[in-house]
Amino acid sequence: MEVLTYVPSNVALIVSGSQLSGWNSITITRSDPVFKQIKGIRGKNTRTRIKNSSATIVIETPQTELINEVLSMVLEADSVNGTARLEISLMESTGSSFFTTSTAYIDRHPELKYTNELGVNVWTLVCEESQMFVGSARNAAVGFIDNGMARLKQFVSGS
Repeated sequence: MEVLTYVPSNVALIVSGSQLSGWNSITITRSDPVFKQIKGIRGKNTRTRIKNSSATIVIETPQTELINEVLSMVLEADSVNGTARLEISLMESTGSSFFTTSTAYIDRHPELKYTNELGVNVWTLVCEESQMFVGSARNAAVGFIDNGMARLKQFVSGS
C-alpha cells in the first residue's frame, strides 16, 4: 500500500491569474446542499436537485503577510467601481481536488484586532457560481479506479 502525504505548499491559490501565498487556511463552503429531501404521503419520499452552485471562501492570513494588502486593494477598487469579479482557482498539484469560479468578490474587510501576539485576518469572498471536485492524491485515485474497474469486469464476466 502506498503512503500518501498532504503537502500544503502544493496547494495553489490563483486569483485573477496571479498565485497568492501567505495564507494559513482556506475554507470553501457551498451555500446549499446538492439535494433536498421532500417528504411525501404514506412514507414515500423523494428528492429534488438544487442547482445553486454559489459558495463562500474564507481565507485566514497572518496579519503580517502581503496577501492582506492585495486583498484590501481589490476590495477598495471594487467599493469605488462596483465591477470586480475575481477569477479564483484553488488546486492541489499532487491531487485531483479543485475549486474554480469567475464570479467572486470580497464581501468586507476583515475584523482588525490588535493583541500582544501575531493576529490573523479572516477574509470572506462570495462566489455567485462555482465548480468544485473533492478528490484525493492522484496516484491513489487512479489506483482506486483501476481496482474498481477490474472488480467490475470480474463481476460482469462472472469470474
